[in-house]
Amino acid sequence: MSRNLCAFSPFLRLRFAALLGLLGLLLFWPALHSPFVLDDYLQASMSHHTYPVQRAPWDLYNYIDPADAHVLRARGFLPWWADQALRIRFLRPLPSLALWSEYKAGASALWMHAHSFVWWGASAWLSNKMYRARISDRAARIATLIFALAPFHVVPIAWLANREALMSMALSICALRMHFWSPTSRSRWAKRWQPSITALTFAAALSSGEYAIAACGYVLAEALIIPRAWVSRALRTLPALGPAVAYLALRSAYGYGASGSGFYTDPLSTPSAFLARAPDRFARLMLDAWGGLDGETLRGHVPAVWVLMLFGGLCALLWRPVRAVCTQETSRVYLLGSVLSAIPFLSVVPSPRLLGMSMLGIAPVVALILERAWWPETEARSATSPSIRFAALVLGFSQLVHGPASSWLMSRSWSQAGRTFERDARELKAELGDAASADVSVLRGVAGAFFVPFALSPSGAPPRAWRLLSQAGHVLVRRVSERELELVAGAEQSLVPIGPGNLFRPEGKGFSVGEQYDASGMRVTVVETSQAGVRRLRVVFSQSESTRWMIESGAGFRLTALPEVGFGTPLPP
Repeated sequence: MSRNLCAFSPFLRLRFAALLGLLGLLLFWPALHSPFVLDDYLQASMSHHTYPVQRAPWDLYNYIDPADAHVLRARGFLPWWADQALRIRFLRPLPSLALWSEYKAGASALWMHAHSFVWWGASAWLSNKMYRARISDRAARIATLIFALAPFHVVPIAWLANREALMSMALSICALRMHFWSPTSRSRWAKRWQPSITALTFAAALSSGEYAIAACGYVLAEALIIPRAWVSRALRTLPALGPAVAYLALRSAYGYGASGSGFYTDPLSTPSAFLARAPDRFARLMLDAWGGLDGETLRGHVPAVWVLMLFGGLCALLWRPVRAVCTQETSRVYLLGSVLSAIPFLSVVPSPRLLGMSMLGIAPVVALILERAWWPETEARSATSPSIRFAALVLGFSQLVHGPASSWLMSRSWSQAGRTFERDARELKAELGDAASADVSVLRGVAGAFFVPFALSPSGAPPRAWRLLSQAGHVLVRRVSERELELVAGAEQSLVPIGPGNLFRPEGKGFSVGEQYDASGMRVTVVETSQAGVRRLRVVFSQSESTRWMIESGAGFRLTALPEVGFGTPLPP
């Protein structure tokens, strides 16, 4: 692979590092001041032993285990429509132990976000070290800016439970840098111990989570592109693939992973569903990565055919500039590695937070295109085609302007959403009084209804019972008798989510009229279905005298009263 092309003094490197740190601090400042969000409340509850089922300090990412899911169902923390085979538990011992120690020590959210930011800094520094060893310093600086300020960093910084993405990425980059480094002939110690140290570093990255499996994409890319004997290529991949295979075997042996969910698609248990969704998910990820998008532009409501057409346009735009800069082995390894590293993430709904390892390879390819178009060598100046200059203009704007701007906007959005949720939870707690002994039935919830019971107490102690009846837009609640309710969804809507992105039930697994579900002191009967899902439900409670009724809407959470028997109440969004 090619060597460094120009010198960059230590003073300038220090100044560049300071500038990069300052830019990162400015862009991610709102995210650093975000309160706890989403799974953070669940993990705080696990750390304080108030979660309905006990979790070990290294197992805070074990949200739903089929072995004890009946406890969650009995108290209502799993909704009635959750699949019986639902499993959401991830093997991430290193970040779990870090979070557990912080929650137990009573660390503030700001302190914990600062810890996450340190891992961001480590990722940026290590990526710059890796780039400078293989491409020119100018291209390395541009690539580092693109990588370090991209929108995919926002969620892991703002969402403490997603810190494992930063930890696994930093350790993976460290392992890749060691893997790509070739010791000199005089360095006998390095030659002897480099594979072992590389393997240990990959193992440390995998202990932070399955995100590190994506790093194997660059190892495979190098093995395919760099000319060596095939036996040498295979042996060279062992320090990375060996720990990855061991991690996957351990993960499978102890029942970790995700199944029974529309949000996750297991390629081993449901290969046909995985392959059917893979093209659309891959196109969305690549468009987000190359376009510096925030994940909202290409959400699920954009039809797959339009996404694939946009992806085709992106490929047409990049064809000539990518061919022009991928004449060297280095750039080809980065490009192929960015593609291969995206494959493990096709099992989950696309999001910018999944793009860390892909951007590690995309950033230097973009930097090389910009360098060729904006700082060409004298003899290559006339050879730079207008199509390359145009592509460089588009990529320069998307990665150096739009990407950082999206990072700041996403940071602000996450911080505001977290503070709004925190305020709404505080107001609900004031209404409930003794939240720990409350018995709450949520007539209509949205997204926050799953997490708010754990946000009512600093220790995450949830109410005695928490029943979620529906998760929809417009809902009509009709009181049939003292202990019987009927819920009706709006036209072409479903009372519960069954489409892509549904966390608790596999996509495509519908309902039949007459199906009954017993959960947490109530029996739910499906009365009417439509193409959208469940149109009408009947809910019979074993007792309703002590139940507090709650509604979640765009205005937050509020307690309400049921209508009189024989009457109904509409619940607008």
